[in-house]
Amino acid sequence: MNQIFDDDTLLARWLSGTLTEQEKRQLEQHPDFPDFERLVRAADRLRTPDPEVPGMWNRFSQKIAFLQAAPKPQSRRKLLYWISAAAAAVILLVFAWPFLQPGKEQPMLVSTGVGERKTVRLPDGSSVRLNAVSSISIYKDQWDHQRRIQLDGEALFEVVKNPNAPFLVESTQGTVTVLGTVFSVKTRADEYAVHCFSGRVKAEAAAAQSIILNAGQQSTALQNGQGWSPVEPTKDTLPPWTSGNSRYENARLATVLADLKIQYGVTIQANGLNDRQFTGAYPHNNLDVALKIICGALELQYEIKGKTVTILPK
Repeated sequence: MNQIFDDDTLLARWLSGTLTEQEKRQLEQHPDFPDFERLVRAADRLRTPDPEVPGMWNRFSQKIAFLQAAPKPQSRRKLLYWISAAAAAVILLVFAWPFLQPGKEQPMLVSTGVGERKTVRLPDGSSVRLNAVSSISIYKDQWDHQRRIQLDGEALFEVVKNPNAPFLVESTQGTVTVLGTVFSVKTRADEYAVHCFSGRVKAEAAAAQSIILNAGQQSTALQNGQGWSPVEPTKDTLPPWTSGNSRYENARLATVLADLKIQYGVTIQANGLNDRQFTGAYPHNNLDVALKIICGALELQYEIKGKTVTILPK
């Protein structure tokens, strides 16, 4: 088995994915392989490293020093040499990466957890209120002429007017551009919705034409690039979640339960029920009450066991 360690190109071929299955299995059995693999994963993310990486590197360095001092066959020395050199290069890349990007400021990241909400004040006096399990990346390096934010989740934006610096909210599903207004964006796995509460916004979605929303209007990007839903009036002056509630009108149960998960941190099993329609509201501070409201309206029953909720027909 150790014959493969005589090959000086072993790790290079592993990194490029050209090892045979037999070589890969033999390499993975090496006692130092798990440490090296994790270091490579840290570098591959190309961002500030996991706080455990320095300690892991110290442990790995001590192991290398011990092995170098001990008698070993030629194959062991060769593998150890390549792992030592490659791991050192990985660590250098991970720690040096932020400094190797001149002119590219690292964005400021703000996030929320299950059931958590947070307000962030932006450099120009604008503000962002994050709903649960959401995050924003704030790019401040060009803030004077382009106010740019990356959103994952759901947030309410109150934007100070500045005709010289458009305000952009980007996500994997689309972009909203404004000059000054109050609006919310919801970007989840299967939903991209924009509500304009004051002012005016332009909303763009992948494979769909942009739309203009005026104060008191809302729309949702349809799945599979089929455009936007008809623009509808919004009855709220702010999103209900900002006051600790969720409210729906003819919403798919799948959407309602997905929001329930992020507010309470539960797993929900509702097989075959997700296409039912729900109209109503539930609070974010009492799971039992929320489930009674949802299931009562749809003539369903539920059971809570730890962090798992099961919903069934009556």
